[in-house]
Amino acid sequence: MFVQSNRVKRALCAVMALGVALGPWSGAMAGQIDQGNFGRNAVGGVQIDAKGVLTTNPATVNKRVLEIRRKLIKGAPAELNGSIPLRKISLRRLQDALAKHYRQVPAPPLADELRFLGGLQRVKYVLVYPEDNDIVLVGPGEGWKVAEDGNVVGVTTGRPVLLLDDLLVALRTARPARGGALTCSIDPTPEGVANFRAFFRKQRNLKNPATIEAAEKAMGPQTITLKGVPQGTHFERVMVTADYQMKRLAMGFDKSPVRGMPEYLSLIKSGKVKNAMPRWWMSTNYKSLLRDKAGLTWKLRGPGVKVLSSDSAPAKKWAENMTAKYDDLAEKMPVFAQLRNCMDLAVIGALIFKEDLPGKAGMRLDYLLNERELPYVERFNSPKQVASHVRAVHRSGGWLINASGGVEIMPWSVVAHSEVDAAISSVHKKAANREKVSTWWRN
Repeated sequence: MFVQSNRVKRALCAVMALGVALGPWSGAMAGQIDQGNFGRNAVGGVQIDAKGVLTTNPATVNKRVLEIRRKLIKGAPAELNGSIPLRKISLRRLQDALAKHYRQVPAPPLADELRFLGGLQRVKYVLVYPEDNDIVLVGPGEGWKVAEDGNVVGVTTGRPVLLLDDLLVALRTARPARGGALTCSIDPTPEGVANFRAFFRKQRNLKNPATIEAAEKAMGPQTITLKGVPQGTHFERVMVTADYQMKRLAMGFDKSPVRGMPEYLSLIKSGKVKNAMPRWWMSTNYKSLLRDKAGLTWKLRGPGVKVLSSDSAPAKKWAENMTAKYDDLAEKMPVFAQLRNCMDLAVIGALIFKEDLPGKAGMRLDYLLNERELPYVERFNSPKQVASHVRAVHRSGGWLINASGGVEIMPWSVVAHSEVDAAISSVHKKAANREKVSTWWRN
């Protein structure tokens, strides 16, 4: 995309151009603050204003967001507060509970235990019970709290809880996306690229901060384009934010909170990378699913996320390093754990429809799939633009780098492979609703 100018010497410039691709099958800050919108639209390390402009949260905003969210979100009821390795969420009873709630006129705010799926933190098993006409999601769970960064996390682990909204997106986009992809890309405009090239052809000194500021102005804002992803949803926000934060770590705009993960620019040696346009993307990273012989017990395996690059050795090294550090990074930056949660749910959505688990269970998911009757709990300002960021680092050679990539979730490729493991039938028996508990969750 960018070529070296004969006048650009002894500098390495990095331009962030973010991108996201998701393929499950292959508050405005100005004026008076509205507490609900402010609490929703300024979380996850970024804020998105009413015009869709994405920026990082200043410290003052983070503090205010924390105050608001702690006021709005209450802790878990006592029966859900304890940590448990296998919490069970009944999709049939969850659907019934939501339908009952929204039949009320007017419907009151949805209970936090429903919004946060009973404190479920990951889904390890999907279980089918034809005798109960039910599909049950099973995984570790505990009570929740609002952490210092404003995210809702487990009271002891600090890991983000799963959200009802993300489950709804995963279910509702699974079948429509089977023949295509859910995508989001963040790209400079053609005019911005032309202006940027013209600007750097005239530059001799990139050390001057005013030059960098002028370069960012020349590039102008970059456009966020989404296809197939419900606009304004938390799922959409996680995709964009995770990619945005990955690029900031790579380019050194933010310091990594975990040891042993240096910025990409520090890995480049003089004269070894030319016309580099590093591209990184986060993709699904699962082993083949385990299942019982009857196809009533399914287990997700693997770390969930990996970072890839198709470019230079330093770019690949940075990708491999982030993959190795992903678990540690997800603990320090919850958006990466949230992205893995979204990937888990996307895989589950594909599995449910590929294997016709509702048919095996003798149930329907019509209400969960109907956005008109069951709306998303929260709607965010949909991201549309992000400012370009340029960084000059002293190196010989003087090359321009365009950082691109994003997120690629391919649940269909995950659910296409499975292995029979008779041992996991014990989980199916253990999680059975022997006492015929009528609640939508069970410990």
